Parts: sequence; C-alpha cells; structure tokens
Amino acid sequence: AHPRSRQSVRVTSTQRGNVELIRRALDSDPDALADNIVWHFQSPHPELVTHLEGKDKVVNDWPRMLDDLTGGTFNMRAVDIWPIGKDLVVAHVEVEMTIGDVRHQGSSVVVYRLADGVIIEGFDIPSLSLLSNSD
Repeated sequence: AHPRSRQSVRVTSTQRGNVELIRRALDSDPDALADNIVWHFQSPHPELVTHLEGKDKVVNDWPRMLDDLTGGTFNMRAVDIWPIGKDLVVAHVEVEMTIGDVRHQGSSVVVYRLADGVIIEGFDIPSLSLLSNSD
C-alpha cells in the first residue's frame, strides 16, 4: 500500500487543469494535442507496437489502425486520472474490443507528458491480460 492516503494528497490548480486536459483528450478533442505529439503504444506482440509522430497521425491514423484491427469494436473508458507533478498525468482506462473472433477486455495505463497546455507525448501500456488470446 502507498504510505500516504489518497485524502492527504494536495492537488494544485495546475494539476487540476492537467486532469481536465486529459479528459478533453479522452473525449477526442484534437486541441488537447501538440502539433508535434509523439505517441507510443507498447505491446508484447511486436506487430502491434506503434510509434506515431505528429497530431495528424495521432488523430487520424491511430483511430483508423484501431478500427482496422478491431473491426470498429474498440471501446475505452477512463477509470481514474492522476496528476503527477507539473507535467505528467497517468490515466487508468478499461478497454473492450474484438480481434478476429476473440473478445478482449482489460486495463491499460496511459502516461501523458504535457507542456504549454497540450499533450506532447503519450505512452499507452496495455495489461498483458488485455492482449491475451482468452476471453
């Protein structure tokens, strides 16, 4: 367990703004992203590892890749969002999707790096169970 209880953590106004920025991004607001954003998707499956540079690729290519992979079944919802310092935010999301005939669901963690009021980098790290070959 973490030595400090959740109630004892002070959240600054900057951190509250950072959480709202991530909520906007999760709601597909392209203005939350820097023009030169870098997006990383980690995976134990080498064919799924992705590295995208630029807002256009993150806004257009990434969703298209997910739709192609999942046949349009990809669905994600935020469970919790934690600000870390002045420029990092971690989001816990739950994901559901079908790849081929296999239904997948599980957690993913996304680490966001922020600067000048926009997201400059994201690291999407799915749990191993999300990408396993079992229901």
